[in-house]
Amino acid sequence: MDFGHAAESRGFDDESRRFWQFNQSANVRLIEPLTVREKHFLRLLADGASNRQMADALSVSENTVKYHLKNVYSKFAVRTRVQAVNAAIQLGMLSSHTATPAYGAGLST
Repeated sequence: MDFGHAAESRGFDDESRRFWQFNQSANVRLIEPLTVREKHFLRLLADGASNRQMADALSVSENTVKYHLKNVYSKFAVRTRVQAVNAAIQLGMLSSHTATPAYGAGLST
């Protein structure tokens, strides 16, 4: 399958495609690359935003927030906010400096 073409049609940006292609061989626990929209939710998650705050910031409903977070968790193969942020930090998608202290890389999950 031509991942580049599939990724384009699903809303992945160039950075996501490069990240996915680079890390596929590294046996990373990212099941599928994040969409541009999912990255927005991940960044807000790293900032410690609540579902309501994410909904307000992105002008969506809380159900939409839950839907996107569920997809993010699924792609990282995690179950919690902390695990998702830690996985993103470990994969280099987020800097531990950009995540709120409660979500730092040293926090056990």
